[in-house]
Amino acid sequence: MYTDMDQIEQSLIFLKSLFPSEHTCGIWCYDSSGNLISSTYSGRTEILLMKAFKKLGALEKILEIGKSGDTAGPRLIGSAIGMQWAAIFMEERKASRIFVIGPVFYTNISEIQIRTELSHDFANELGAVMPRIRTMSNAVFLNYVTNIYNALTGKNLNSMTLFEGSIETTIFSALPSNKRDREKIYVSEKEMLKMVREGNINYKNAFMSSMQLSMGVPVQGKDPLRQAKTNLVVFETLISRAAMEGGLNPEIAYSLGDSYLMAIENSEDSGELFSLANAMFQDFVYRVHRTKNDKGYSAAVQKCCDFIEVSQDRRIVAADLSALCGYSEYYITEKFRKETGLSLNEYIKISKVEKAKSYLSGSSMTINEISSRLAFNTTNYFIQSFKTVTGMTPTQYRKAKRGEQP
Repeated sequence: MYTDMDQIEQSLIFLKSLFPSEHTCGIWCYDSSGNLISSTYSGRTEILLMKAFKKLGALEKILEIGKSGDTAGPRLIGSAIGMQWAAIFMEERKASRIFVIGPVFYTNISEIQIRTELSHDFANELGAVMPRIRTMSNAVFLNYVTNIYNALTGKNLNSMTLFEGSIETTIFSALPSNKRDREKIYVSEKEMLKMVREGNINYKNAFMSSMQLSMGVPVQGKDPLRQAKTNLVVFETLISRAAMEGGLNPEIAYSLGDSYLMAIENSEDSGELFSLANAMFQDFVYRVHRTKNDKGYSAAVQKCCDFIEVSQDRRIVAADLSALCGYSEYYITEKFRKETGLSLNEYIKISKVEKAKSYLSGSSMTINEISSRLAFNTTNYFIQSFKTVTGMTPTQYRKAKRGEQP
């Protein structure tokens, strides 16, 4: 389909036309090795924006995604200065192409903020093309990216379906205070937190409604990444408290919240933060849901289950549970099997697969990253375990959740 240079350039011109003039931004086409084929920019602007694309690590991240094979649907790529792109991977018989949309800023950014992340010389260079980089909310940007994705693939998906794992992006772009309808925001946020308290797994409409109204704490941080982190920390506080009100064990809620807060603070990429938001919300909702459907295990077995839930980032062995409960390894493993109907290893595997499902549907983490995060011995073992439990490979599951053919 995209084998001729003229065809590619014509396609880029058409794709750019899908943006209205007030929101227009660049469209780029790369090969699978990261070599630029063509773009809607030219001259010095093209050179400087390509340089920013590389210096901010966006090109490297896109190539990593391409190598992982986890390329279903568009992928949002962020940076430490609030500049972001979206990538769409196209597999053709003769060649693979990567279409990149952007850059845009998801929030207003000052020259001082840019200089804190980039070298003095490059910041000066980039300043010359800053007026050509649009600032638009993520909701608007993702809507346009969806249109481009549909044009390229022939699909007819809406932005909520296509970015089901990334709809949380809207919470990081603060609206001007005079546009914030605080009463509507309050009502919408109440409904969203009610979903957490109830463990209502049909939460997505309430979640999306709240995110479209409230776009974060209206206090400007020292830089866009810090602002995004502040918003997500507030978000974590609200939903973890709602989860405890819904019956989630405070020990689990606090431990889980601490692990997310650490991930938030360690992140250097706004795109990763966007993924964390949805994964975190879904995680708390499903844990409250499971709590409300408690199986009535003994205190010792329930303590083991809780320990497994908050220790999925490490290898768990019978000795851990023995020390936790004060029983011998033989006694606690037999008691665990009798009450749950599963061996310890089977239960741990299923628990980690359930967590993997939330990462797959609610984040942009690669299969390798998820496998490592959940402490599987190898990625192959993770894939095998996931398929044993769900009947699908992780990639097939992610595609199915995004409305793609598995």
